Amino acid sequence: MEPQGEPEDSTPQPAPDGAAPTVPDQGKEAGSQFATAPSISPATAIQDIAINGTYSCPSGNFCAVVANPVTGGWRVFKLFNCTTYSVSFWNGSGFYFDNQTGNPGTVVFDQNRRPLNPPGTIFPGGSQRSIDWNPVFFVKNC
Repeated sequence: MEPQGEPEDSTPQPAPDGAAPTVPDQGKEAGSQFATAPSISPATAIQDIAINGTYSCPSGNFCAVVANPVTGGWRVFKLFNCTTYSVSFWNGSGFYFDNQTGNPGTVVFDQNRRPLNPPGTIFPGGSQRSIDWNPVFFVKNC
C-alpha cells in the first residue's frame, strides 16, 4: 500500500511502504558502468531518505521521489519554481506528490520533449502516486 500524500502542513511522510527502489539501468546513457545519483537542472531543493524514511513536500511544491542507487534509498526533488527541469539518471519505479497551490498542471516529457501519457497532466491534490521514471527526461511543473 502506498503512503498518503503530503498534507498541507508538510508533516513528514513515510517513504513508499515496502517499495525498494528498482533501478534496471544505472543511467539512461548507453555504457554507464557505475551508479550515479539522480540529478536535476536547474537545481532545486532535494532530500535524501532511506527506503523506510520519511520526507516532506512543502505546500507549493511538486515532489518527485526517485531511486538513488548511490545510497540505496530515495532522492526527493522539490520543484517549486515554475520552469522546465531537465532530469538525469531518473530510472526505475518511483513516486510523485503534487502539493502545488492553485491548479497548475505538471507534465513529464520524453527525450524528444513529447508529453508522456500516462501519466498525462498531473494536478495538485490526492495522494502520492507511482510513476515509471525511465522515459522521463523533462518535468514542467506549471
